[in-house]
Amino acid sequence: MPDRVAPSVPAAALPGPRLLYAPGDPAASGDEAWPAPARIPAWAIDLRLDELAAALGPGDAGERRLRLLLAPLAGADGVAFRQEVFRDLEAPAIGDAFRAFGEGLAAVRATLGRSARMRHPAERDRWVLDALERHDAALLALASSLGALPVRSRGLAAVRDHVGAVTASAAFARRRADTAEARAGLDGVAYRLRIGLGRVVVGPARDEPDLATEIRATFARLREGDPTPLRVDRFDGLDMNPLEAEVLARVVRLAPEPFARLAAVVSAQQPVVEPTMAAVEADAAWYLAVLDLLAPLRRAGLRCGYPSLAADGALEAEGLFDLALARRLLAEGRGVATSDLTLAPAERLVVVTGPGKGGRTSFARAVGQLHVLAAAGCPVPAARASVPLAARVATVFDRPERLDDPGGRLRTELRGVRALLDAAAPATLVVANEPFASTTAADALELTRRLLASLAERGARAIAVTFLEELAEDPGVVSVAAVQAPADPAMRTFRFARRPADGLAHAQLLATRHGLDAEAIRSRVAP
Repeated sequence: MPDRVAPSVPAAALPGPRLLYAPGDPAASGDEAWPAPARIPAWAIDLRLDELAAALGPGDAGERRLRLLLAPLAGADGVAFRQEVFRDLEAPAIGDAFRAFGEGLAAVRATLGRSARMRHPAERDRWVLDALERHDAALLALASSLGALPVRSRGLAAVRDHVGAVTASAAFARRRADTAEARAGLDGVAYRLRIGLGRVVVGPARDEPDLATEIRATFARLREGDPTPLRVDRFDGLDMNPLEAEVLARVVRLAPEPFARLAAVVSAQQPVVEPTMAAVEADAAWYLAVLDLLAPLRRAGLRCGYPSLAADGALEAEGLFDLALARRLLAEGRGVATSDLTLAPAERLVVVTGPGKGGRTSFARAVGQLHVLAAAGCPVPAARASVPLAARVATVFDRPERLDDPGGRLRTELRGVRALLDAAAPATLVVANEPFASTTAADALELTRRLLASLAERGARAIAVTFLEELAEDPGVVSVAAVQAPADPAMRTFRFARRPADGLAHAQLLATRHGLDAEAIRSRVAP
């Protein structure tokens, strides 16, 4: 029997780096350091961030990556840490190295999945041996790439050092030697099959000539061109059929030593995937998925920059756009309008007005998305931005009437607003879209004023989309309105800027264009 194989999980005692959190961040504790919401919250759906899940990955992977994107980081250093990693991975060679590593681990997991389906132990162990070799090859390729590339981020530098230490360790060398020895043992197994009517005999190989080679050599001089292969019925698929399994069982009895060695190696080298690198691969996949999400926008000329964090609460965004809307518009071959917004630290309340269907809600969503992505350490949908770190984002969006709600829309909305105010704090951003639209204009005006005043008292920042232009004239409120096209003031530009509300002026322009202004009507009805 073969000697016992010593376990050789590579460099298990080495500290494991992570790419999602700066060293010392409490969120990085535990084996599964993805403290994301349990499900996509309602405010993210209001901001249409839920539409990004499919672009971040298939099925549960995309939703899980989105939920991580929705979880704000605790401080500026955590944001800087992630931005460093993003910048490194934007370098094609570095990004490709991690993509290749991810593909390698995916192949390893697929191979292990096949092994779990196999019934015969020797067949199962042989698949695991393949997985071990694939894993170690992927790890060596990543170590080679990172060692030769200009890695600047703290996260990837730690991964580079860890991978280098693992692949240079004696444990890793022993593991590779053990797997190579196990494969060589299997490659050396030879046996003979004697196939008769209804009977297959498995016996030891003898020093017999290779008849196939002799036949090919004999008839080589008669060969004209490449012959057409004959169709031969064969068993397809990865699983062995019963006959193959019986043959394997007899081969194992004929040559027990190589198969016992294989079983010992496979048993000792567990887990197959180095745990720290499995976590790093998942982290890197999140970064790469976000970059892939933004790539079509950047190719179309939209700039997605890395924001700075404004400790004083000021906000500055240049070239801001709605990320989810931009993806849809580009898919339809349409252009995307961008806007700018600047707010001083003390300016906490913003009222957005303009003509209907003119992009007001999309602008407010863009502001919300800006804060969410900045707090996650991601590139943001703006050419340049300075953003305060938002610990919480909340929304007040009009909801349709529900037949199972005996209190009605208004009471439900008021209860939601009460809960929102109870949790509001200086690091809270509230995006409100036509709040209290279920009541009269006068009541909606009063309730919205109270909501904005209460948020201001708590130090929160709020951006409210409304048709109630009186709100834009209130003290302490910043008015943002639609930008008019110089050549045609009535045309919707879908761009916004700090300016007085002028929705009535837009309505007047439309009325004049269609002959419905007061003067035109009086001229038609005058006696």
